[in-house]
Amino acid sequence: DQPALTSYRAHRRLEAVTMGGTMRGVIEAATYIDEQGMFRFDILREEGSMLIRDQVLRKALQNEQENYNKREVSQVELTPRNYAFEVDRSSDDRDTITIRMRPRRASPMLLTGTLEVTRSGGELIRVDGTPAELPSWWTRRVDIIRRYYRIGGVRVPIEMSSTASIRVAGESTFRMTYEYSAINGRPVE
Repeated sequence: DQPALTSYRAHRRLEAVTMGGTMRGVIEAATYIDEQGMFRFDILREEGSMLIRDQVLRKALQNEQENYNKREVSQVELTPRNYAFEVDRSSDDRDTITIRMRPRRASPMLLTGTLEVTRSGGELIRVDGTPAELPSWWTRRVDIIRRYYRIGGVRVPIEMSSTASIRVAGESTFRMTYEYSAINGRPVE
């Protein structure tokens, strides 16, 4: 009964830091879903390490574009087809409810972790987890946090951050924030 996100325009800032803070890259991009339902992006500004920008930040946008445009996002949606859910009863005395989620198959795109929803209305606020399958041999551990907010009646992601333990590089961080200018054809104020 809630409106789906069918189109949007958003300014995104992507930032990654690694090698004990000595390597850092930033990309700012205009991202949007066009009238044909295809995800697109335009790089507006970039700074810092070319390696980080090309191999981490730009690649994150390219992977999202490929997965979205091939309609593979349904393979990772927070649905019973992809996850088993269980309410964490220890959250009974809070304004939010914690729900444990366990992926139904191994994939670097699916997370083992928790959802946090509001007690009144079940509004998704946050997802915390680790990939059900590590993305590569180089990655020892990844912790991911995604935050959501309802804008113009539509639930949208507003931030994604991760901390990873990478062989050779050590701890690496990634953060992507979204600032929406339009959602489902309507301007965001």
